[in-house]
Amino acid sequence: MRILFILLIAAVTLNSCGKGKSGKTSSGIKYELFQNKSGNKVQPNDVLYLRYAMYADDSLMNTNANEPYPEIGLYPDVKKEPKKLSPIEESFGLMEVGDSISIFIPIDSMGAPGMRPPGFEKTKFIVYKITVEKRIPNADIEKATKAVADKVKGLFEDTKAEKLDYSVTATGLKYKILEEGSGDLIQQGSKVSTNYYGILASDGVMFDNSFQRGLLPFTFEAMTGQVIPGWDESMGLMKKGTKAILYIPSALAYGEEGAGSGSIPANSDLMFYLEILDVKK
Repeated sequence: MRILFILLIAAVTLNSCGKGKSGKTSSGIKYELFQNKSGNKVQPNDVLYLRYAMYADDSLMNTNANEPYPEIGLYPDVKKEPKKLSPIEESFGLMEVGDSISIFIPIDSMGAPGMRPPGFEKTKFIVYKITVEKRIPNADIEKATKAVADKVKGLFEDTKAEKLDYSVTATGLKYKILEEGSGDLIQQGSKVSTNYYGILASDGVMFDNSFQRGLLPFTFEAMTGQVIPGWDESMGLMKKGTKAILYIPSALAYGEEGAGSGSIPANSDLMFYLEILDVKK
């Protein structure tokens, strides 16, 4: 899963009927706000689910309108961590859930004068259009992540004490189904949505997890090489709704190269707590 925010965050589905409320952010950027009047106001330190589109004047450059899941944004709490907000971040403070906003940023304010990328020679504004689909207080995400972390810590300790009865495949992949799912086993090419929590099998240190990234699932096509071999192999053993713990030998993970800019050292065996949220053929 990716977090497109700093450069690509732009917004979507904002071709609302009628005119919105016009104004300028505290940094002087013009905006037009289309209000839903949900009363569910964005608060500092919220994690936000966003739909976006990005335009060069009237020409669409990028959008996540057709993506199955939104992107994630964060509305910083400047009282706790003082910083200068970007125009996008400033706009969040104007919005409630369901609101949409158009932000008009002069392209000359986005870099050195005369240093425009090819194709932008005549562009006057980069227009970001954003819809807030949902807000989650960061405290809720921290609570959910901690609950999973505590669960994984127990599974790690039980693994070290050889208290877990793992099944082992011919390749050396170890797995234990904690909760059985329903329906058919996952097939090659199926689109699988998961939440996961990954730790180093040597010491239990977490190197990555999807829970802390806004509780949005990680989605991929099963058994097509989009994930490490140990994950691909494990998919054929699971169903929608399955919860499992995987013990993946280094050869079925990142091998001699490691990954994550050093967070996964070379030749590291890995463990993953895995939840299969959805499966679509």
